[in-house]
Amino acid sequence: MGIDQILPHLWISDRNAASNKRVLEKYEIAEILTVCSDPISTKKQYEHIRYHHIALDDVPMQNILTRLEELLSILEEAICANRSILVHCEAGISRSATVCCAYVMRRNSWSTKEALNHVRSSHSCYPNEGFIEQLEIFEKLLWKADKKTLESSENYGKWLTVNGNTRRNGRSKGGANKNQRLPWR
Repeated sequence: MGIDQILPHLWISDRNAASNKRVLEKYEIAEILTVCSDPISTKKQYEHIRYHHIALDDVPMQNILTRLEELLSILEEAICANRSILVHCEAGISRSATVCCAYVMRRNSWSTKEALNHVRSSHSCYPNEGFIEQLEIFEKLLWKADKKTLESSENYGKWLTVNGNTRRNGRSKGGANKNQRLPWR
């Protein structure tokens, strides 16, 4: 799989393309956002590129919503500075596609379906079921995923419970269970 443009300055690929100097130079990639378990080896990094790494597993129960604000902030900062940024995971079809979908959803006030169709028009992708569910929650939250919004979201609280992200039953007022393991608790 190669490298594909999703929007001006926003690119997506697999790990191999993200380490290919010729490809990175051809598309003038200035920043790389790695969204898989391991970052790009320092031996395969290039001086003129700024690297970001947010470790995500490609499993349906991976909570991507708690990292979304950070991920989208990295993209927004690069794109607003007219710096081309490449988002990649191992195969370039699930984690990186989910991040790109979330970005175009927020930027264009799009539904999950519209964002998936847009990304798929440029790049073959198949986000896992859990990521699709979280994009749908993100849409219902009007493209917000900050701590306060997530804690008050009943849909997010239900998603956490279904995906085994709770210690005990017992709902608190609002969305998330008071005993749920959230990164900020």
